[in-house]
Amino acid sequence: MLFRSFPSHDTKGLYKGQGAECDHVLPRAIVPELQNQVFNLELLAASEYRAKSDKIGQRQVTFAKELYDAKLLSEEGWKRVELNTK
Repeated sequence: MLFRSFPSHDTKGLYKGQGAECDHVLPRAIVPELQNQVFNLELLAASEYRAKSDKIGQRQVTFAKELYDAKLLSEEGWKRVELNTK
């Protein structure tokens, strides 16, 4: 489980002034086996984090396929990703 702490803030670019949040690339609700894996984390601007949902898009499918091919995601996990693809 991730714990909320004081976020860092972007100082330049599109997300200037926003906090940064850490979240799972593949949602815990769909692929719980990866919930404690560092490689399943990404840093998002606060506005992106709030807009994120448990839906799986093409980027997440590609990532899941790479993990599956590398034997870091089980066959059951891969099937759950396929079943929950938009």
